[in-house]
Amino acid sequence: MMSENPYAPPVQRRGPLHGAAGIPLQREGDVLVVPFGATIPDVCLRCGAVDDLVKRRASFQWTPAWARVLLVLCALPGLVAFLVTTKRAALDVPLCAPCDARWTTARNAIVGAVVLLVGGVLGVKILEDATIALVGLVALVGAALFARTRMLGARRIDDTRILLERVAPAAMAKLFA
Repeated sequence: MMSENPYAPPVQRRGPLHGAAGIPLQREGDVLVVPFGATIPDVCLRCGAVDDLVKRRASFQWTPAWARVLLVLCALPGLVAFLVTTKRAALDVPLCAPCDARWTTARNAIVGAVVLLVGGVLGVKILEDATIALVGLVALVGAALFARTRMLGARRIDDTRILLERVAPAAMAKLFA
């Protein structure tokens, strides 16, 4: 009878449902559930490609809907609730070069719209004209809608996992084949 070598390196489980760290990924409908510490296998999550991938360090945040509503209804208590309940997580997301470029374009659009909005608010104070602020607000909404078509989002973040939405069906099929 042969026993295992106690000095051998540990064996990590790998397979279609396990990331490189051996931590299982899960599927809940159209959502990819990624436990903290898991590594996503090399499949572009936006289109399902497997060639020429890059790992993009992406930060996600999620706030409960009630905290967002409270922020709109009551400025100071809503801001406190928003800040206390917002959860953040970072993840290395595999993307092909074209999807990575679209992600960068979407992020730049959001940054530009925020700059325009802040400039508009300052313009209201200095020039006493709300036109730039209104244009900035419209640009921010437009950039957010534009980004939804090019970036992944967090449907929910809890203490142990992140639920990613807008993962391509082709990527889900390859991850869970």
